[in-house]
Amino acid sequence: MVHAWAGERHDGLATLITLIDRFVTSAVALEGLVAHSAEPIRHERLLSVAEGCDRMRLAFEKMRLPAPGEWVALADEKNTEAPIPLLDIERTLDQIALTLPQYFAELGHSKAAPAEKRSLFLPDAFDNPEYVRFAIKGTLAALICYVAFIGFDYPGIYTSVITCFVVALSTIGASNQKGILRFGGAAVGGLMGLIALVYLFPNIETIGGFWLVFGTGTAIAAWVNFGTPRISYGGYQVGLAFYKAILQDFGPATSATVVRDRLIGVFFGLIVFGIVENLLWPVRARDALRARLAEVLRLLAELARSKTRADENPTVLVNDVDSWRRRISQKVEEAQGLIESSKFEAGDLDVDEIQKRIGDGQLVFVLLLSLARQGHDVTQPNVVRTTAVELDSVIAAALEALATRASGGSEPMIPELEKTLNAFERSMTGTDALDKEVASHVAARLALYRALSAAIKRLSSEFLNTEQDQHRGLSSNGEIFFESQKT
Repeated sequence: MVHAWAGERHDGLATLITLIDRFVTSAVALEGLVAHSAEPIRHERLLSVAEGCDRMRLAFEKMRLPAPGEWVALADEKNTEAPIPLLDIERTLDQIALTLPQYFAELGHSKAAPAEKRSLFLPDAFDNPEYVRFAIKGTLAALICYVAFIGFDYPGIYTSVITCFVVALSTIGASNQKGILRFGGAAVGGLMGLIALVYLFPNIETIGGFWLVFGTGTAIAAWVNFGTPRISYGGYQVGLAFYKAILQDFGPATSATVVRDRLIGVFFGLIVFGIVENLLWPVRARDALRARLAEVLRLLAELARSKTRADENPTVLVNDVDSWRRRISQKVEEAQGLIESSKFEAGDLDVDEIQKRIGDGQLVFVLLLSLARQGHDVTQPNVVRTTAVELDSVIAAALEALATRASGGSEPMIPELEKTLNAFERSMTGTDALDKEVASHVAARLALYRALSAAIKRLSSEFLNTEQDQHRGLSSNGEIFFESQKT
């Protein structure tokens, strides 16, 4: 929307971004695989990949193709004795190198891409009842404030109406966070303005002195505004309150009434909106966080289960991998934002425990992506493919059970992964007599499955540690399962 050249080269940019994202995903999967790999990774191949990244960086910085002899294909299809993520990294770098000529050619001459039809409203803008409830809450709070300052003939607190609209966010925690920043910023800015009115301006007689005070207040507000997202909105409020205090008229400001009325208006608006939000259809960040975690786990289960249908239509699976990545990544990002919002709600929340769950969920995510992307590189024996499908089904069932537990539903049994994983390993006993590439491919997939099983077990134990007294967890031979406690 901002840069026309990006829209004109949409296809080339989308291809490069997808390849680079695949490269990063494989790198993360490789990092999680190192601790579970049966054989050490050859250092020479890692150095070769690092040098390839450096050459590719120079190509993008100088906007030129690698000269003859500067780029050598990294992927060696005859030598596949390496972890699958490392093979994927090498192949992805080669694919990026093949994409560069087309991309650089488009920089000189390109045809504008067809404009995508956009809509001002979301697809379910007029069907989702949550939107209606949200609109009713915000309108009711603003109406109460409007009637109050009109009825009491106190127009100076009109800021209360604006406050109701500003702090109306999706959850109570997010609204509380923004409300605190709004009131805190208004208080700090008002205090700065009050100091300027009482102690500084009476001793200033030139425009230079005024600009010195004005610039100092602006610098403080800008410093806060350019901070992290946690405090940046507070800086905006500091500057606004400071300007309202010192720029009341064309002449010198002599009254602190504006500062007082603004603070009263913001405080009154926060109180009114807080009461309405907690009484009418309250939406707490913690509840939304649990729902978002459950959605992530269910999407991971669907991704694991989709690989069991790969033999029916493998092309569909390959084309859908990037769609899975975008959907799950968006849910994880939403969960991270809800963690911050939940800190501003009443009650105790173990943030470290939630972060561990999300971290293990992301590790499960990248391992599943790596397995999905490499599922059809080599034709596997029937017995290996059958046990792999069974293992994928058990993994999907385990993730579904964790999703149900995260959402606060029933307490299903977590399927045992070790038994199916051992069956998959036993199915490999006959692969030594087959092609060497097949045996190496299956061994690499086994290492990925072991890392995936370990991540799911850690995720199960984290849910187990936060259970209430009505359930207890038992661990035997590395297999985690749950047993209902009799009351």
